[in-house]
Amino acid sequence: MEINSSDNLYEKCVEKYSLAKKKFCTFNDFQEIFQVNDQKMVINLLNVTCVEGDKVRPKELWKVIHKLDDNGIPYRDFIKDLTEFSSLSYLLLIYPDLHFQKSEKPDFILKIEDRLIGLEVTSAVSEVEKQVNKVAKFNFGRNKTVEDIQDYIDKNHRNITDKYGLYDINGKAVLSPSKGSVDCHVYKKLIVEKALNKAKKAKKYSSFSEMWVLIDTEDNLCFTEKHDAEELSKLFGKEDKNLMGISKVIVINVINKVSMLYDVKSQEFDFIRQESVYE
Repeated sequence: MEINSSDNLYEKCVEKYSLAKKKFCTFNDFQEIFQVNDQKMVINLLNVTCVEGDKVRPKELWKVIHKLDDNGIPYRDFIKDLTEFSSLSYLLLIYPDLHFQKSEKPDFILKIEDRLIGLEVTSAVSEVEKQVNKVAKFNFGRNKTVEDIQDYIDKNHRNITDKYGLYDINGKAVLSPSKGSVDCHVYKKLIVEKALNKAKKAKKYSSFSEMWVLIDTEDNLCFTEKHDAEELSKLFGKEDKNLMGISKVIVINVINKVSMLYDVKSQEFDFIRQESVYE
């Protein structure tokens, strides 16, 4: 069935997410045709993006995303699912043959041939970044000026006053989660902290051949190049005993199209740059 409205898209996503909670699925199970204004596009319902073309989300698809964001309850649970499935979608670019099933403890169960792997998903963002992301979600792509966005922050997010950057560059609003230089070492310690927290949980899941942790950096500029992965690998290595509840840590940065695969036992890592991801 073709998807032709935001409500229809929401219903189809919920249907697919519910299906993944009952059985193992693949990436292909989440591809659907979305039609708007006589234009058809194949979309990936895991993260509501275009499968083909030169844009991840054209304005028609962004309008749908904004409507889903704005509707709140009952969409709130959907947004939580969308966040986890979005992170999983990037992992499937690295491991396209994975079968997956949504779970709660752990977040997903992965299947490779006859092996079952538990997957915990988390994001590594500071509290200020979380607030800035909320501001961006409800303002960008909606023809808002810098003044409009500043007014929105003053009314809804006073706790981040003087902690962010908001600039007008060539008539476009640019929002930054920090002012001045960023301490990337502190950010990498946050990534390690997220891995350690998931490792504690992983010790309770004994029925899997392996446990993986997927950490979404949500496009942070402190994880973009191989040297970032090298520094992160050294930090992971110092925590080898505390990470032994898991087999692999995967760190992703979707916008910059990079990922790191860290093997806990060997303390070795692979740095991958995905050139095939659409701009």
